Amino acid sequence: MNLRSLQGLTAVVLAAALAACADTPTATVGSPDINTASSQGQTGNGMQSGSHYNLNIIGVDKDKTASLKGSSGHRIFVRLYGGQQVCDPDALPGDDLYCDPGDLKGGRSVDGTWAGLDKINKILLTPNSASGVDGFAVLDANATDTDGAEFTMPDNVYGGYTVYARALGKPGGSARITTCADEIYDETTGEIWCSAETAVMTREKKQPKAEDVTEELLSLTITIDLTNDADLAQCLTEGGLNVSPSGEVTVPVFNPCFENYFWNYDNNGLRLLQIRFYRVS
Repeated sequence: MNLRSLQGLTAVVLAAALAACADTPTATVGSPDINTASSQGQTGNGMQSGSHYNLNIIGVDKDKTASLKGSSGHRIFVRLYGGQQVCDPDALPGDDLYCDPGDLKGGRSVDGTWAGLDKINKILLTPNSASGVDGFAVLDANATDTDGAEFTMPDNVYGGYTVYARALGKPGGSARITTCADEIYDETTGEIWCSAETAVMTREKKQPKAEDVTEELLSLTITIDLTNDADLAQCLTEGGLNVSPSGEVTVPVFNPCFENYFWNYDNNGLRLLQIRFYRVS
């Protein structure tokens, strides 16, 4: 083989390698400290530029049996097909998001406590007072068991960070991620509220592009009954939130009027979701 042919073969191999890397998440071990994030502009895949914390949610065919608590990795395992559906309480029979018994009802509450909730494909969210890269950590990487997974974030994550996500892996899968929480004023029935805003991530055949999912993952958009939920309305108002005359309000994650925040991950074959947190300059 002459030199010209060897150079041509090398170019082809290099191009193939670069194409294969397009769907591979960036390395997460030793991610840059997000204290230095600049978030200026976007990269070619739709992600922001600058330092960030990277989290990978991985869909698996078989449940994990080993204990993954105390994990320092940047990944969480969920069932490839699993998780409760967050439905639309206003949907009619026959609609895709019509509420069946056992569904979580987006924008409204449903009887059941966190202790009794099916935790498969649930990611419990807990706050901490740390800043920078130390403020994000996977405390339990297994969402395929009855305990769910656990992910901790800075208590000022809403307003302090932007969140981008993109679906990777084999084309064809999708997942719906919804933020939910327990109402602190309903201890007798343990009502759970889920946001009316859901991030729907689909792995299409074209080049994956990131989407801004900050509001979907870091807040609850709900509509409360100003009469029956007067205590909750007062709590939110006294906390500085704007409750509309119709009762609609956007509640930041970790607001003290709610507790036991979690992401409901309704997976339908998505093998990899990449999430990045960028500190707001």
